[in-house]
Amino acid sequence: MQTKLEGRVALVTGASRGLGRAIALKLAAEGACVALNYRSGELEARKVADEIAAGGGKSFLLRGDVSIKEEARGIVARTIERWGRLDILVNNAGITRDKSLKKLTDDDWTEVIAVNLNSVYYCTSAAMKHMCDQKFGRIVNISSFVGQAGN
Repeated sequence: MQTKLEGRVALVTGASRGLGRAIALKLAAEGACVALNYRSGELEARKVADEIAAGGGKSFLLRGDVSIKEEARGIVARTIERWGRLDILVNNAGITRDKSLKKLTDDDWTEVIAVNLNSVYYCTSAAMKHMCDQKFGRIVNISSFVGQAGN
């Protein structure tokens, strides 16, 4: 039986836990080969890969910081090198610095913006050319409900 995403390749940033983990597992269950990006949660990312394999799916781990332009581009490039295409990009990586504005430092702000915004631009711009060339692509941007109300 053919699944919905059989033959498709997905890249999920922030795939080691939470929503990214759930998205990666669902994409794999639907037949996609899934590149699992993580920055520091290698053990958790390996568990996601193991769950995908146990379900008969395909995945591989991509350690890297998507808030750094060169690393984000490399993650996209390695996904394409591995499977020859990239059909679905899920920009899920995100962080929060749960502090009031009064306690938030400039470094906190810069890091949140780098991960939550810059990474989306870096990954999307790297993936877009390839998706346009293959005349197919889906880009999904995930954000937190925390973005709707300040602290």
